[in-house]
Amino acid sequence: MYFVIVIILLIFIFQIFEKSRFLKIRNSSTKRSAKIIEFRKEKIQILRNNFTQIYYPYITINNETEIHRLSNANSWEKKYKINETIEVFNYGDKWIDWNTYNKGFYKLIPHF
Repeated sequence: MYFVIVIILLIFIFQIFEKSRFLKIRNSSTKRSAKIIEFRKEKIQILRNNFTQIYYPYITINNETEIHRLSNANSWEKKYKINETIEVFNYGDKWIDWNTYNKGFYKLIPHF
């Protein structure tokens, strides 16, 4: 029983650090407007020999002709729609949704 409580506590602490790290990166970036153009199914590797296909949204930044894949970070329940305008920021070569931690369970997680 104590083992389960410790695991849940460790997961919660990990989520606090992840949210804090994300907000630190986000606050040092500039917010951009992006439009969802299409979804592409891409194969990702979950385990050693286990592959699955996931739909990734592709965006254009400020109506440019170049398209970029939106990295969802922790946006598991976020459903995007084609032609929807969202706010994103750039981190390295990834484009990440600005409001990743501003919804659902993640709103309740404290950060420092």
